[in-house]
Order: sequence, then C-alpha cells, then structure tokens
Amino acid sequence: MKEEELPGYWFRSSRFEIEPGEDSRTNPNLYGRQPANWLRREFVKLGYDVEDVIAEDWGWCVMCQREPFYLWIGCGSVVDFRAAEANDHPPPKEQILWHVFPAAERPFWKYLFRRKPAVSAAFTKLNQQLNTVLENSADIELLSEETVDEILDTFRYDEVPQATQYDDGNQFVVRSGLRWVLAVFSFLFAFIMVLHGTGSPSPYFSYAFGFFCAAIGITSIATGRVRQFFGSLVGITVFAAGLWYLYSEITAGQAVSGSASEPSVLNAVFFLGVFGIPGLMYAWSARFGFKRPVSKDASGPH
Repeated sequence: MKEEELPGYWFRSSRFEIEPGEDSRTNPNLYGRQPANWLRREFVKLGYDVEDVIAEDWGWCVMCQREPFYLWIGCGSVVDFRAAEANDHPPPKEQILWHVFPAAERPFWKYLFRRKPAVSAAFTKLNQQLNTVLENSADIELLSEETVDEILDTFRYDEVPQATQYDDGNQFVVRSGLRWVLAVFSFLFAFIMVLHGTGSPSPYFSYAFGFFCAAIGITSIATGRVRQFFGSLVGITVFAAGLWYLYSEITAGQAVSGSASEPSVLNAVFFLGVFGIPGLMYAWSARFGFKRPVSKDASGPH
C-alpha cells in the first residue's frame, strides 16, 4: 500500500508542449507526458533505473523503482473539470498549471507474510531531489501555496487538483487493493475454466468464460487504451448476455418468479438494466480504445 505522499509542487513553464492526442491515454484534458519524460531523464541522471513513463487515469507516472517498494512521481496538468468540455483545445503551454508529487508505495500482496521495508528515507530523498530539479530549472516557475489556492479557487476546486486527487491515502489504497484482489480472483477463475475445458467434449463455453474472466482481470489493473479495449469487451459481453437472458425468458420462461435467484422476464429486465446497458454505454464511450483522440488539432496548443 502507499505509505507516503506529499501535496507536491505546482509550476508553470514554457518548456513543455502538449502532444497531439496524448490525453487519449489518460482522460480528456489531462496532459503531462513531456514533463513526465523530462523528469524521467533527470532522475536517470541521478542514478535511478527509471522505466518509461506510464499513462494513468489522472496523468503520468514516473516509476523510479519497484524493488523493494514502489517509488514514483506523479505528473499532470490541472484543469477545471466543471467548466472544461471534452473537445476543448489544449491551452497555450505558458498558461498550463502543472502539478508533480512524489509517492512511495508498498504493494500489500508482496508483504502479506514478510516484514515490510522502511520507505521514509528513500521517500524523503526523492522529494528533496524533485524539489532541487525543479528549483534549478530556469524555465520553470514554481508557485507558492497562496498562488495555487487562488488559482484553484477560480477553478472552483474544494482542495487539490482533480487530476491528482485521491481523496486521501487510505481511499487510494482501498481502490488499488480492491482492483488487484478482483484481478487475482478473475485470473484464478480464468485458469480454472481453462482447466475445466481441457479434455472436455465441448470446451468452448469454458474457454469463452475463461477469456471473459481474464478480460475482467486485465481491465482491473491495466490503464489507458488497454483498459478501454478489455473493458469494452467485458461491457459488450455483459450486454449480449443480458439480451440473451431476456430473449430466453420471453420465449420460454415465466414473467415473474418468486425469487431474484430464479429466472424470469422481470429478473432478465433487471439484469439488462443494471448491468447490460451500463456495459454497453461504457463500450460506446471507450470504443475499445480506438476512438479518435479528443485533441485532434495537430498544429499545437491554442
């Protein structure tokens, strides 16, 4: 679980461009790939074995280390979601408010049965290095807390930018942990269904259901277009199952049953409304990860 996080640093800069379509990998109007890549290069110079930057829902992650615990930097732009529209052009680079923050995270599944490593010293060092890198860059204007508060007030934020808002560390840990628990059980069921189908006279249903479970697992832990693709598969599958359920009950079932666990037309309509239609709506909005980027103008920021 994530043990350490600081509010981070807000700044403006003429250094970073918004790459066309980059928010198709995060969320509309959320940018930060160039500052994330710049930070990656700076921390490679400092001796970290930094991975390629990772697209997240809230922005970009600069993963500095994974062992013995995660040490990373979050990077993203701040946007007024209540006023922004999905098809807005990116703002001029000089007007973008950037936010970066350090974080240390100990994945709970790695330390269920062994002693957790200390993170405070490494986290403090990461934060100090991040502060130094930002302060020593002539084309970066760090903003004071008072200035940031004034800007966020105009954005009608309650506290911190939505791009990096986790409510609090515990809620972030719960969400992250539940996603991994769901993924583990989904992959386990997928493995069981493949084993069940192996050697069976009619293995196709088992294989199909196993693939469905695996798609749920991938959707739980993936990000960006990968999550959109497999999430769309799951959504379409649930919707199709709802239609089949409803059709089968209309043609051969009963209108109302005495229990929610017994098939009926009413229960089929309930399943389609609660699960099937939301699944279809998600698949339509995500378009399997192949939707055209929101920022379509390749000429640069406006």
